[in-house]
Amino acid sequence: MIMAEEPQCPYCLICQGKIPANIIYEDPSFTAALEIKPANAGHVVLFPKSHSKTVSDLSAKELEHLSQAISKISSVLQKLSSGVNVLISEGEAAGQVFNHLTINIIPRFENDNLVFAWQPKPVTEEQTSQLKKVLSDSLKAMIKKPEEPKLPEADLEKIKSKIEASLEKLKKRRP
Repeated sequence: MIMAEEPQCPYCLICQGKIPANIIYEDPSFTAALEIKPANAGHVVLFPKSHSKTVSDLSAKELEHLSQAISKISSVLQKLSSGVNVLISEGEAAGQVFNHLTINIIPRFENDNLVFAWQPKPVTEEQTSQLKKVLSDSLKAMIKKPEEPKLPEADLEKIKSKIEASLEKLKKRRP
C-alpha cells in the first residue's frame, strides 16, 4: 500500500507505474530496479513501496522484507561480481537526494575505481566514553519501551546536543 507521498517523488511514481523503470524484484513491501546512473553495471536501487524516509520509519514486517530483499539481491550480484556494497544514506548530509529511503546495492569488481572511504577523525577517549553512554542509554530506553520505538523529542534533543557538543570539542582540538 502506498502512503502519502512527497510531490513528484520518483520512487513513489515508479511504484505507481507512472515512471518506467528496469524493475528486477518486487515483494509486498519493496521494489528494486537497476539504477539509471549506476556506480557499476548491475547497480540496484531497492526502495519501499510506502513513502518512508528512513529505516526507522519502516514497520517490523517491512524490515523483515527489507532484510530478505537485500539478502536475495546481494546473493545474485555476488555471483556476478567480486564483491557487493550495500549503502543506505539517510539525510541530506549523508547524500540522500529524495525524501524516500533507498538502498543501493552495488556490485564491485577488481580495480573498478569506486571509492567508499573517509578520512578518519581523531576522537578522544572522553568523547568516545560520552558517545558510548548516550548511544547505549538511548538504545536501552528504546528496548525497554518497544511500543514506543522512538525516544521522546526532549530526549532526542538532549542526545543531539551532547553529540554536537562533543563534535565541537573535537573540532577545537584538531591540529
